[in-house]
Amino acid sequence: MVYILVGFNTTFQEDMYRLEVIRGYGCDAFVMLYDKTEDRLLREFSHWANRFYFRNRSFEDFLKSRNCLSLLSDEVNKKKEVPTFYATLHPSLRGNNE
Repeated sequence: MVYILVGFNTTFQEDMYRLEVIRGYGCDAFVMLYDKTEDRLLREFSHWANRFYFRNRSFEDFLKSRNCLSLLSDEVNKKKEVPTFYATLHPSLRGNNE
């Protein structure tokens, strides 16, 4: 088990990247929110990762099922860039997500 601190001087994209790298090594991860953040996107992210929903569906699908997809689009609009979670991973870690 690897603990991942999110919301402390990182972007959501960096947090997602670190989770994917840990999972790419075959380890389980536990997402921990810094200072009980009020950031709804990070709360949903920790819920998705810590309850192993990631094994059955993507984060985007998880947000859709909870009617929270606008949180992700707000994050993208705030950064003025499109998230490229899988494109930044080493090819051996990408799996079937290309």
